[in-house]
Amino acid sequence: MPWERLGIYLIKSNWTLTKPVEAELFKIKHFKIYQSDKHYLKAAIAQAFKADNELTTYNNKRFSYRTEPETFEFYFPPGLGEHSLAFKRLDDSPVSWRIEAEYFYSENPLEDYQNYINNRFGQSALNNFNQEIINNMSALYPRLFSGSTTPSGGVKTLQAGKPEKVLSENLGRTEYTIRSKGHPVLLATGFDEQGKPLAILEEMPPNYNYNHNATTAGLYKGEVWAVSEQDTKITFTEYVAQ
Repeated sequence: MPWERLGIYLIKSNWTLTKPVEAELFKIKHFKIYQSDKHYLKAAIAQAFKADNELTTYNNKRFSYRTEPETFEFYFPPGLGEHSLAFKRLDDSPVSWRIEAEYFYSENPLEDYQNYINNRFGQSALNNFNQEIINNMSALYPRLFSGSTTPSGGVKTLQAGKPEKVLSENLGRTEYTIRSKGHPVLLATGFDEQGKPLAILEEMPPNYNYNHNATTAGLYKGEVWAVSEQDTKITFTEYVAQ
């Protein structure tokens, strides 16, 4: 069950909004600050959404600069299918402050949804867990349960120096994520007979999450191939519109 990068953000005096996300567990990492007054940096983190071009924030929490990551939990309110995070600077220090936000993404959404029911509402509710409950609760997780997009994923074993196809061409693709393990991996649109990449998509360092979606520079919907100089494994998740 991996953590996915949501983005890197500069904390400013006005609200900074992330892209919409369906997660409820978030991790904030701070880029190292060398100035001596870094410990006085204060900011707010909140859930947020836009309706009719108006920003609404709620469940505001405080956080400050620290060297270790900090985890925040934000539950969906009923009826809200996805939300964003928002950040706002509360101090007047001239020190530049950047953070990296991650969200917890499940590769087994149905199992985790059952755990969610059990943790939020108890074992009795879980005993009554059925497809009707999923349908009634679909507003919480529209991408996973409403059929707007369908996630699929798996694990691909790479042999040293041998290109392997990870994803086939799919015109319905809306997003995909590929995660490297302990060795660097090269992603490409394909390889020629000499083993050279046709076009490089990404050069992934070890333990790296590569996410490609509509907010990146053009959504690539063709074949995705991978190769590594060492034996390794990668995991992948692809979202397809229905």
